[in-house]
Amino acid sequence: GVMSAFLFSRSLVESKYLKVPGSSYTTEGKYFVNQLEYTLYNKTNEDQVVKIQLLSHDNSIVEMYVGDNNLPLNKGEIIQGKFYLKIPQSEVKSYKELIVVGLVDENGKVIDKYETSFSSPYK
Repeated sequence: GVMSAFLFSRSLVESKYLKVPGSSYTTEGKYFVNQLEYTLYNKTNEDQVVKIQLLSHDNSIVEMYVGDNNLPLNKGEIIQGKFYLKIPQSEVKSYKELIVVGLVDENGKVIDKYETSFSSPYK
């Protein structure tokens, strides 16, 4: 069993999140908002439906530019898109906040994680 557990710990779906070039943070009510681009790569032989979720900040909101946050990702496929990430101002401690964005499968299991930074006003 040890060997198979090891094989599955390497990510089978790769995810990457980068700030939309030229975009800055905006403020919306009690939230700071950043625009991010995602690239997801399904390295498995199975079609999946995944969801983007911020793991580092509890009360954050992920809002897609288009459609909803249930992304069909077919086997071997690479998809890209954009979303708004909203974090309550009270949870943002730094103007270059470290965030951990997770990719979650249909069972709510985190299948990949990516660290990046979130911009907010320089305090």
